[in-house]
Amino acid sequence: MAKPALADGLRIPTSSSARPVPTGRRLRGLVVRAATVVSPKYTSVKPLGDRVLVKTKTTEDKTAGGILLPTTAQSRPQAGEVVAVGEGRSLGSNIVEISVPVGAKVIYSKYAGTELEFNDTTHLIMKEDDIIGILDTDDVKDLKPLSDRILIKNVYSDPFLVPYYNCTLNLHRLCYWQIIFMDYASRLEYRTMVAESEEETAGGLLLTQASKEKPSVGTVVAVGPGPLGDDGSRTPLSITPGSSVLYSKYAGSEFKGSEGEYIVLRSSDVIAVLSS
Repeated sequence: MAKPALADGLRIPTSSSARPVPTGRRLRGLVVRAATVVSPKYTSVKPLGDRVLVKTKTTEDKTAGGILLPTTAQSRPQAGEVVAVGEGRSLGSNIVEISVPVGAKVIYSKYAGTELEFNDTTHLIMKEDDIIGILDTDDVKDLKPLSDRILIKNVYSDPFLVPYYNCTLNLHRLCYWQIIFMDYASRLEYRTMVAESEEETAGGLLLTQASKEKPSVGTVVAVGPGPLGDDGSRTPLSITPGSSVLYSKYAGSEFKGSEGEYIVLRSSDVIAVLSS
């Protein structure tokens, strides 16, 4: 039997020639979620509860050199403007209003919210807690973190901390205590010992530079107002701007600013405060 053909000569495979999908294993691939398109007959979108509606920034479709990017290669924006807010959340008998005002320029978590196409513009409906902070400029160093989040500038050039990066993952806690309690001369001697001993494993295998675990150290730039308590009040964070901290390696959202690299994370992801 002849296979059906399209007008341009391309043939459509029949059901008997289609390749079956294996049922015994899970297929992995790119998952694309299309935005929900709001009909033009609706003139407004009102978020409920502790949700906010954010109009996202336009996705870059070209590289800096002018090369067109395919849709799959375009990074999803993490910034936008708040255009509507819900009535807030209930905590016991209290109603806590949304702390982010309409019109605020915000940074949010990478995969936050539900995407909408409204008035020919991409929007996201997300929880207030998905908003990382308010950014009134184009530089992340000016970010005002929300809730219990902390803005940290990564440290790479501090001569006292660079050797500390050479500590292995199992020595994180030990290295921290040595930095806190040992004097200048002893610290130098200890750091040298760690840098030498980590070149090989306990079994004698040499470690490559890429395989050496590097703890993350940075300087606190700004802190949020603190988490909400059961009564609706906020508990201030104990970590203050200017502090040198050690934080979980894979935590938070990373950003590049004009003065270096930054990360925004939860206060619970800070492992220790470092002091000299």
